[in-house]
Amino acid sequence: MNIQVLQKSYTEQDYSKYQERIREQLNVLSDLIRMPGFGGENYRFGGDVSVYLVDSDLDVSCDNLSILSQCGDPRIHLGANKYQLRYQLSSIATSGAAFDAMAEELGELHELTEDACRERHLNLLPIGILPTLRRANITSDNMTDTSLQKALSGGLQRLRGDSYRLQIGDAVPLEFTCNDIGENTVTLTVTDNAGNVSTATAIVNVQPAAIIVAGQTTVCVGETVTLTANVGDTYQWSKDGVTITGATSQVYVASES
Repeated sequence: MNIQVLQKSYTEQDYSKYQERIREQLNVLSDLIRMPGFGGENYRFGGDVSVYLVDSDLDVSCDNLSILSQCGDPRIHLGANKYQLRYQLSSIATSGAAFDAMAEELGELHELTEDACRERHLNLLPIGILPTLRRANITSDNMTDTSLQKALSGGLQRLRGDSYRLQIGDAVPLEFTCNDIGENTVTLTVTDNAGNVSTATAIVNVQPAAIIVAGQTTVCVGETVTLTANVGDTYQWSKDGVTITGATSQVYVASES
């Protein structure tokens, strides 16, 4: 997470190499945990803790860059959003009082960051998802402006597919599906029992579907080519405008062009 990333976008070849490397590492991990006596040796582990920068009303404050600069500690890093910081804890041996050492280091980093926040009348809140976040806080403008975050955003957008669906499971579930390519304005209106009305608007940008082809797209009789679509909810392949029966998975093997 703390390796400096200079690229903001990657090619399909880059993604393929990364996936291959991940599979190799997972195989190594799988072999390791199957070894007799695994866990009995002197292993080491670390931790990564995310904190929010908030004011007295628990509204977020986009000051992570200035707070980071003032702290000047290499174990404190920028979070995904401008109102977040991350503590990268040191590697600690599992033997001995490992959790006591981790708690001590975490307290040290938190105190250092709190001192910097106090000068700006801000508070620190270590929590997974801040419950006071508003729709306006979850936009690209609030994303920390680093190559790593831009690359992450682009990678997620690449996997999104041609339909963007917002689903909130609550007492009254909310579900929205949009197939219109481009920007779509979505407005949510909420009315309570007293008749008070509140609305929130967001722009949903739907990207067109894409097909990833490995190799050439023209095949001879008897040959095949594998076609892979973006990640989506449902699939239906067609040829010359005619639906191909049974071709309803993400991957389709074409036998003629």
